[in-house]
Amino acid sequence: MPPVNLDKLADLKKDNENWQKYLQGTFKESRLRALAGQIERGEDFEVQQKLYAHFAEVYDSCAISNDGYRGHEILAEEVKLLLGGNQDAKILDIGSGTGLSGEKIVLKGYPHVDALDCNVPLLEVAQRKGCYERIFVSGGNPRGEELRFILDNTYDMIVSVGTFWVSPSYPGVEMFEMMSRIVKPGGFILIV
Repeated sequence: MPPVNLDKLADLKKDNENWQKYLQGTFKESRLRALAGQIERGEDFEVQQKLYAHFAEVYDSCAISNDGYRGHEILAEEVKLLLGGNQDAKILDIGSGTGLSGEKIVLKGYPHVDALDCNVPLLEVAQRKGCYERIFVSGGNPRGEELRFILDNTYDMIVSVGTFWVSPSYPGVEMFEMMSRIVKPGGFILIV
C-alpha cells in the first residue's frame, strides 16, 4: 500500500462523497491484502491508524452511510436481549472508536460502559458524546496485553463491533484469553 498522502486526505475531507469512497476503497484493499498474506502488521496498522485519525470527525457519517451499516444497532439490541433488566451491568467496548456502539447501549438503558481503543482522535470524539464512564487508550496490541491492568471478573459483558477482522492491524484471537479473564463468570463476550 502506498504511504498515506496527508495533503490528499485533507483535500478529500472537504468533499464528503469522494472522502467516503476513498476510505471505503482503502480499507477494502487493506483487508484483501491481509487475506492474501501481503501485509505485515506494522505497515497496515500504521496506515489504518493514520486514516482513522484523519477522518475521526466524520467517521460516524461515513460508517452509517456505508451500505446501511447497522452493526452498532444490532449490538445494542443483543446487549438488551442478553442483559435484560440488569442496568447495573458493567460493559467494556473494545475497539470503541467514536462511540457509535456506546451511544446505542446507553440509550438501551445500560449506563456503565467503558471504552478501549488505540486511536486517540476517535476516542476524543467518543469522549465528547459522554457515553462512556471511563476511556482507556490501548497500544493496539493484537494479544490484548493492555487488558492486564483490568482486574479479573470486572465486566458483566465485553462487546466489540467491527474490530476483529482478519487484517493484522486488528486484534487477534489471542485477545480472547485476556477477555475471558476480565469478564465475570456467567458474563458475555459479544462480537458483531
